[in-house]
Amino acid sequence: VSCRVDAVVNLPDFPADDPDDYASIHSNPPGLKDTAFTALSEHRFGKGRAVYLYSPVLTGKEFSHREFGRKLFLKYASSPLVEAENLPVSAEITFLGGGGEIPELFTVVNDQDDLPPVPLHDVRIALRLPGFDGTLRRVSDGKEIAFTRDGDIIRFTLERIDFAEFIELQRPQPKED
Repeated sequence: VSCRVDAVVNLPDFPADDPDDYASIHSNPPGLKDTAFTALSEHRFGKGRAVYLYSPVLTGKEFSHREFGRKLFLKYASSPLVEAENLPVSAEITFLGGGGEIPELFTVVNDQDDLPPVPLHDVRIALRLPGFDGTLRRVSDGKEIAFTRDGDIIRFTLERIDFAEFIELQRPQPKED
């Protein structure tokens, strides 16, 4: 079984400390050498597909890195799972658990380089959660988070995030007969 390789990892290939033969950080050839390592690949299986992306690509906090990652995820997702209107680059969003279409836990981490991080205020988030009819609850204090619904999209605001906020997506328990 093989997969389609769309890009490979490139490494700088020029003499170190040589003031005459060097590669500019702003250009590709002649300073890059292809490796045998995959940077971006896709493999279809069953009704789905697996996409692999060399992880350092998304670690950059520059706009071009973020925009590339956003467009890549949108290419493979039927529609965005999450949108945050005013979330800074330093924040990370993660979905945990669930095993199905709806995760069990949603986290926003305020990952600023300098500590302590400056708190985030009034972070507006929209989640695509098809068929979700439960509640959102902050793990930190157990309080329910109010949200509005527009079809499969739910919208809510987190008033303040110091280091992180964990939100539990609670589904109603099935009724016993």
